Amino acid sequence: MLNSICLTSKKDQVIDLKALDSTFHIPIPTPTTYETVIRHHLEISGPVSRQFLKSVVQFSPDETTHKTVLTLGDDKELFHKEITSQYLNIADALLKLSNANRSRHRRC
Repeated sequence: MLNSICLTSKKDQVIDLKALDSTFHIPIPTPTTYETVIRHHLEISGPVSRQFLKSVVQFSPDETTHKTVLTLGDDKELFHKEITSQYLNIADALLKLSNANRSRHRRC
């Protein structure tokens, strides 16, 4: 998962999480590291939802990936064909979507 979001080199970096909304409590002990958040606090091994893809579309590395993610988020049958039927988890789906134009992406 760290590789799919280009954080492998920062896995041991200590980070301090802060809520943007004062009424929200972050359920993760802080300070922590990227690796700890990924390993212990994110639901990364389960199935990917179309809603999840739509929630991360703003982080697309380029316009082509952005459009692809939006299309998959809106098209239930295409999403099933490209993501669900291949049993992709979050990391696998992100890697698959970003690798479509890998030569134009920055390397991690």
